[in-house]
Amino acid sequence: MKKLKRLLANNTILGLIIAFIIICAIIILIVTKGMFGNTKVEIIDFSNLTQSEIVEWFNKEFGNKENLMFSREYSETIQKDKVISQSVMAGETITSEDKVQIVLSNGADPNLEISLPDFVTEKYTKNQIEKFFDENKFNDVTYEYEISELPKDTVIKINVSEKAKRNDVIMVTLSIGEDTKNIEITVPDFSTYSVANAKAWGNANSISMKISYVFSDTHAEGKIIYQSIKANEVIKGGSSISLQVSSGKGITVEDLSGKTFEYADKWSDDNGVYIKPVYVYDDNIKEDLIIKSDPKPGTIVEKNAVITIYISKGKDPDSVLVKVDNKVGVSEKDFLAYIKELNMKTSKVGSYYSDTIASGNIYSHTSGEVKISTTIEYTLSLGKYNLDAGNFEGKSKSSADSIIATANAQKAGISLNVTEEYSDTVSRGILYNCSVSGKTLSCKLSLGALATVENYINQNKQSNFSSNNVNYVVVIDNDYTEGTSYGDVYKQSVEPGTRVKNGTTVELYARKGQKPEEPKGFIDGNYDVYQTDPLSLSGTKTNVQNRLGMFNLEIYEEESAGKVAGAIISITVNGSSYDSGEYPLSSKVVVIISKGYAEQ
Repeated sequence: MKKLKRLLANNTILGLIIAFIIICAIIILIVTKGMFGNTKVEIIDFSNLTQSEIVEWFNKEFGNKENLMFSREYSETIQKDKVISQSVMAGETITSEDKVQIVLSNGADPNLEISLPDFVTEKYTKNQIEKFFDENKFNDVTYEYEISELPKDTVIKINVSEKAKRNDVIMVTLSIGEDTKNIEITVPDFSTYSVANAKAWGNANSISMKISYVFSDTHAEGKIIYQSIKANEVIKGGSSISLQVSSGKGITVEDLSGKTFEYADKWSDDNGVYIKPVYVYDDNIKEDLIIKSDPKPGTIVEKNAVITIYISKGKDPDSVLVKVDNKVGVSEKDFLAYIKELNMKTSKVGSYYSDTIASGNIYSHTSGEVKISTTIEYTLSLGKYNLDAGNFEGKSKSSADSIIATANAQKAGISLNVTEEYSDTVSRGILYNCSVSGKTLSCKLSLGALATVENYINQNKQSNFSSNNVNYVVVIDNDYTEGTSYGDVYKQSVEPGTRVKNGTTVELYARKGQKPEEPKGFIDGNYDVYQTDPLSLSGTKTNVQNRLGMFNLEIYEEESAGKVAGAIISITVNGSSYDSGEYPLSSKVVVIISKGYAEQ
């Protein structure tokens, strides 16, 4: 060694080479260690493994199980203690720093409510009812026997109906029949039986086996540790025996209050139970410490039981009040700094005009005593609203209203005063001559140019119409006027050339025209043409109707001293005798026809 030191001391280059080699070796060692420390491992399918086998696999691959987490859920399809799901699928790779969540089955939900058939009415047998309860995973069913005239093993009664939960206590009463009431049966020593064998013995001998489970520090799980009727005693068919079965060594829930989650998690691992954390606010328990557990400390539970622990989140923010001072008028920057000092959050919710608060300063905000969890809402000032008349000149009324509504939604407080006037230069519906007084805008609103009434006298107009924004209504005289035509205008309600408002109605008075000539018909003075040959009353009436029906015709029948039936007695026109010729169709024609000779 001394020679090596002397050599190094006398040879600088050799020393540098050796130092370089040592440094490289250290770097390789560090890199190699880092690589192995982050080695990726391919996850396998855990569905066929038990919890202890999964833990063993993790310990083998990573040297620990720190990032392996288990939870439990009820499952109708996955057997108890089998894997329901894994957060990292088989074939994916992870490092020792990646967390893996395994969900294990707690078996079927014992609180699930199931509809039941009517076992008694449907005459279920013991085999049928046992099959129903087994398939639907009921876990507390007891069978007892009664002497009955019903066939053996027929259901007599049951203490539930219609619906039941899986964990309900269910008692089924079966018929033992009538012939087995005096059969004597020697009770065996059930301490050597399994639970299944004890039930089978009871079924074979028509004995009701009432089984309950208790924790035991001295007997293995599933071991029968007590029987209500001792071995070798003699009983009769239909009797019942109560058995107590060991649930194995129970686990006493430790008092976890005041402990951390890490402590409770280690305790659960050591005792084969699961921890379900629930985080709640508590004004008295420090944050992250356990408040209480459910079940309570001292309770004995079975392996794989779920213990709910309630962990403090510290004081409830809603119980802590903070006084927020009035900061209206200060800058937004100073306000935000003030709220930050109070450890509270802010939210800007709007901006408003103000005559007194400078633009960009606080207009309003949440103040007074509030919960610390409250978000402080605030608004900013936009300063004083500048009402400029020039911004409204030449705009429509609806546009001006929209501008003002938008400004007033931000508390501008302005108003629009409108005076309607006719204008030959400004289009209808447009604002002009606008001025401002304080917060009031005054404008004239153009109704457009006035309309001019046209001259329709001596023209013919037969229906209503409009022209140049004036409505003209034609009024026809009630009486005829000779020498005129229908619709000839002779007068107007407003003089031609008069300027009126748009939409003004002007009446045009027009003639009805001359009276039309009434149509005429011919009336023959020779009565014979209205009769038939041979004469008959009905035939004459038909002939008269055909010839004179276009007039105002009336036909009467009378007996006559000198006329046969069907002969015309008289014809008058407008109440008088007449000569052959044309008469207006409105003439009243009365015809009297003989009904026959009058009696003497």
